[in-house]
Amino acid sequence: MIKLVLCLRKKSGIDELIFREYWNNEFDSFVRHAGNELQSKRIAKSLTLHIDANEVMQQRQNSMNAFDGMIEFWLDEPYKGFSQTYTDKWKEQVDEVFRSQQSILDMQQSTLFFVEEKIIVEAQ
Repeated sequence: MIKLVLCLRKKSGIDELIFREYWNNEFDSFVRHAGNELQSKRIAKSLTLHIDANEVMQQRQNSMNAFDGMIEFWLDEPYKGFSQTYTDKWKEQVDEVFRSQQSILDMQQSTLFFVEEKIIVEAQ
């Protein structure tokens, strides 16, 4: 399965509750629209838990801070998804979302990329 993954960071100084409200409500329209454009089979949003265990793991590994949220678009027909991201329409839509959400999202510290998912274990 090919997926488009977005790993997003909130702007520094944004209150966690404000970000969570935005993530759980306002951002959904972009996610749904993008999923439709990509003809996604499935869309998932993940929000990082702010728990001690995450901080401990990052400190032990001397790693960067976790992203604040992640979105995954499962693509049945990845080549359509790949080609869609090259269109002017896609670029305009993504640019508009990023412009309109500049006060919430830090796009310079965020990233997006295609991945190939391989299931290792799946519960029955």
